[in-house]
Amino acid sequence: MSRESNGAKALIRLIDNRDAVERLFHIWTTTPALEKVLKMPDVSVEKKAAIARKTAELAGSPEVLCDFLQYFIREQKVSYIEGILKSYLREWDQQHEVVRVTVTYAAEPDQEEQKKTEEYLAGRFPGSSLKITMNVDPKLLGGKVIVAGNEVLDLSYEGCLQALAARIGA
Repeated sequence: MSRESNGAKALIRLIDNRDAVERLFHIWTTTPALEKVLKMPDVSVEKKAAIARKTAELAGSPEVLCDFLQYFIREQKVSYIEGILKSYLREWDQQHEVVRVTVTYAAEPDQEEQKKTEEYLAGRFPGSSLKITMNVDPKLLGGKVIVAGNEVLDLSYEGCLQALAARIGA
C-alpha cells in the first residue's frame, strides 16, 4: 500500500467531508506555486504554517484539514499532500459507492439521449450513486465518450475513425 493510500485512509478516519477535501485539492492543483513555496527551505515553518492555514480557510476547510497540512509541512513531506488528497477522493468514493462519470458528447444531447446514457450507466454500475458530468466537444464529430474511473467507452465518430485507421495500418 502506498504512502498516499495510507495517508488517505488516515485522513478519512479524521474527516468524512469529501467536499472540503475536494475544494482543498482544487486549490492545491490549480496553484502550483503553493507547493513550491511550502517546499522552500528558506521559508520558515511558521510562515509555511500560516500559508497552509490561509489556504485551508480559503477552501472553507475544517480545522482538521489545516492540521493535516501543517503536519506534512512540519515533517517536510509536502510532496505527499497532492497524492494523499487525490487518494482520499478516490477512496471516499469507493467507500460510499459513488461512481463519477464524465460523458462528452459531440453536440448538446437531447433529453432522450441523456436518459439513455443514464439508464446505460445505472445498469453498468448497479447500486452505485452516479455523479455524471456532461460536456460537449465538437471534435468528436458525432457520438459520445464515457469515462468512469479507469474505464473508457468511446462511441464517438472520431474514435471509430481512429480505430479503423489503426486496423488498416494508416
